[in-house]
Amino acid sequence: MSDKANVYDIQPDGTLVVDVRSDLLDPLNTREVIPLVPLGTTLQPSKHLNPVIHIAEQDLILATQFVAAVPLSELKTSVASLAEHNIDVIAALDMLYQRL
Repeated sequence: MSDKANVYDIQPDGTLVVDVRSDLLDPLNTREVIPLVPLGTTLQPSKHLNPVIHIAEQDLILATQFVAAVPLSELKTSVASLAEHNIDVIAALDMLYQRL
């Protein structure tokens, strides 16, 4: 079963990230993740780059511009899934990498 679009808590402060790597990269020991930051923080969301996602009674911004690779060992237990937001996540990545 794919772990893509699963949300993980990777920091003691409760920082959440979403796994966005392609299934083709499963053999690698790293994963590409995008942080989720609380709405109302200093990050001003851009409509297509930073969709707002509702998880566990809170609104979070997909901070696509902060995509990073992390060791697979950092991703322990999934706390949520963004599968229903797949189109928004793909559009945000498209905005980051394809739009000039």
